[in-house]
Amino acid sequence: MTKILLNANENPCNLPLEMRQEIADAVLDLNFNRYPELNSDALKVLLADFYNVSAKQVSVGNGSDEVLGQIIYKVPADKSLLVFTDDFSMYDYYANLAGVSVVKYERDYKKALDPTDFVEFAKTQEKPVDLIIFSNPHNPSGAVVDATAIKTILKGLPDVRIVVDEAYGEFYGQSMVDYIEDYANLYVTRTLSKAIGAAGVRVGVVLSNAENIAVIEAGKVPYNVSALNALAASIIVKPKYRSAIEENIQKIINERDQMIKALNSLELKPGESLFVYPTESNFVLLEVTSVPIIMKKLKKADIEVRDFADKPNQIRLAIGTPEENQQVITILKEVIA
Repeated sequence: MTKILLNANENPCNLPLEMRQEIADAVLDLNFNRYPELNSDALKVLLADFYNVSAKQVSVGNGSDEVLGQIIYKVPADKSLLVFTDDFSMYDYYANLAGVSVVKYERDYKKALDPTDFVEFAKTQEKPVDLIIFSNPHNPSGAVVDATAIKTILKGLPDVRIVVDEAYGEFYGQSMVDYIEDYANLYVTRTLSKAIGAAGVRVGVVLSNAENIAVIEAGKVPYNVSALNALAASIIVKPKYRSAIEENIQKIINERDQMIKALNSLELKPGESLFVYPTESNFVLLEVTSVPIIMKKLKKADIEVRDFADKPNQIRLAIGTPEENQQVITILKEVIA
């Protein structure tokens, strides 16, 4: 039985065959004996076109994780990094590696963020806040902070670097990329791993104004993106494939909405409860009773989803194929409905 992987928020579909064939053909001409481009300059140009910015506004990383780490490492010892509670774990990971102090703002993901309260919280920290990072849509809830609220934060904290991590931004349909020239303290990270379906390629970017990008580039490790990864990415972002990518994203959004509808229509057994977090991403977070039983049945069916040791009543389900999603719904029905 093939294992069903719904635990890492990956795209359930492989890249289109035509795209994969073009990558395979191009690999034959790759000079494996040579280092890749020092700073991925050719790839920057292609990614700039893909994200509708200029090449000077792009820094490329080995996944967006790497560029996030580069930004976090620049937090001075006498200042701090501010994140939301229960956000993407890699923010804490890189901060711990660098010995950076982390402050956490308690956020209720069932409600809209109050940006004014958040700004006031940032201003009152004992160690001044140098950097703010948050995922938008949020991982693991799928909640979003809208552009108006983000602008309030940018204006309220003009001397604080603010990174909006849009790893799942394509599923939301709204982005802060259009504002990187309007706010000197704004950085946006994007990745090819999720909506684009190229998690195995490990290419991500940070987008900001040219001055900010120059600072990031100055601290980068040379040859950080392999020739193979750069080659694959350069083909994946070609204009001729964009309609196929967009169609696949819409299919996942449709499946997500069907999944939410099915979950919310379950008639629960006495004593069982289920809350489906509203989501603008390619995953759904459930707050549900009987998690140990659900996880046991999913494991028996070779279905992997994400559970949380510190949140024993929560499960995150990545959106899979229609057949995979139906298997999950069937198991949930057996246990709680």
